[in-house]
Amino acid sequence: MQPNILLIIAEELRGDFLHYAGNRDSDTPFLDQLASRGVVFNNHYTVHSKCVPSRSALYNGRYCHNGGHRTLGIPLQAGEINLAEILKNNGYETALALKNHTVSDKISNLCFSSFLTQNEEEPDADAAGFTSNCRKEGDLKADNYLWGRLNIDEKQHTDYKGTQQAIDYINKSREKPFFLNINYKFTHPPYTIMEPYYSCIMKKDISLLPGNPGQDKPEFMKKLHELHRFSELTEHDRKEMLACYYGMIAFIDNRVKELYNALEKSGQLDNTIIIFTSDHGDFAGQYGLPEKWDTIFHDCLLHIPLTIHYPKNFNCRQINAFSENIDLLPTLLDILGLAHPYGIQGKSLLKCLRGETTEHKEYVFAEGGHEKELLELKIEPDNTRKKIVGYLIKARLREIMPDSLRKAKMIRTDKYKLVYRIKDKNEFYNLENDPQEMTNLYYSGKFKQQIAALEKMLLNHLIETEENLPFDPKPIS
Repeated sequence: MQPNILLIIAEELRGDFLHYAGNRDSDTPFLDQLASRGVVFNNHYTVHSKCVPSRSALYNGRYCHNGGHRTLGIPLQAGEINLAEILKNNGYETALALKNHTVSDKISNLCFSSFLTQNEEEPDADAAGFTSNCRKEGDLKADNYLWGRLNIDEKQHTDYKGTQQAIDYINKSREKPFFLNINYKFTHPPYTIMEPYYSCIMKKDISLLPGNPGQDKPEFMKKLHELHRFSELTEHDRKEMLACYYGMIAFIDNRVKELYNALEKSGQLDNTIIIFTSDHGDFAGQYGLPEKWDTIFHDCLLHIPLTIHYPKNFNCRQINAFSENIDLLPTLLDILGLAHPYGIQGKSLLKCLRGETTEHKEYVFAEGGHEKELLELKIEPDNTRKKIVGYLIKARLREIMPDSLRKAKMIRTDKYKLVYRIKDKNEFYNLENDPQEMTNLYYSGKFKQQIAALEKMLLNHLIETEENLPFDPKPIS
């Protein structure tokens, strides 16, 4: 029988915030163990810093500009390449746990046989005292998504309940292999976590991230920093933001352990491919910003974790070559011996998994932003923005500086990063000397040759990866 596939996506989890990745403030004992038993891709990147475009890219192995997956309301549609649908059509039971944010509701039943704990809120989420910090608009902490201690038992949280339902699903007897995609709500802001995680991490001496945008950055990045009034937060506030983020990661670590133990106890571990990854990262206070922004392409948003655990076929190893989240689809198809649909743009990682090569890609690419016409539309606050008021700050920037969301593209090599924008400043970083991307050197006059080379590489990439569907193999008559 084909192997089971357990795809675990922790939302908004940075690749550099795991203990095995070198972050000593992070407490991830089980994810460390999983990494030690699997294949870890140390330089894995998403092709988009927003959830729906990133997840769509993972599922269809294509860059987001193909299909127009540029924001939340544009998941995969009928007729697009789709991991879950491919697996279902090839004999898999398919299940989606917790969030969707990947496929259109119109085709979800074509992709998944089962849906576990979706759209469920925690109890008393709107009640006073639900969190230790104020959540009203205008409050400094609320405007930075900083809710603080979450006053519920962890068993009441949606992610906990989703894990338990996923375990029940794993334990069911079946004649077919399963594909289970569990999309955790954590570590997405607001920055909040329940006990005992909150106090355990607040007791630690946590290293704060650089709390200012840096030098010669795009004007909208500086304005976003000002609108959030981030500089008014105290060191204690910034520590609390990080503590909540680390706490969410520790919570996820425990949930992944429970899933792993369920596979082991049920005798399915050896025949299950476990994939642990994220859709994108989070500022977590770096550059004096919370959450994320569509057209900011710093590594804290694009560099994400990827561990593939399948010891039956792949020995544990560390891969330092660049990889992108669109590479997962062709990798899984190759492992399963399934044909590639025409149009996949990702590159299979199978040779890396087998230890046949340590090379993969010479650069990674990402994009974000909208067309001008879309940014002229008036958008009224929805229930999410009214409840999580930090989003109102983002909406304010969109109104003040709509060009902050104009389309932009990024290309990154091991030494340099280029960001090309339709509006506002372009960016260039010498990553060897400035790994934190604090000083934009695009206009310094010192790297003209390197910038020209990257701009040509970016142009070639965009031409090569432009829309290539539909496809008719018969010659044109």
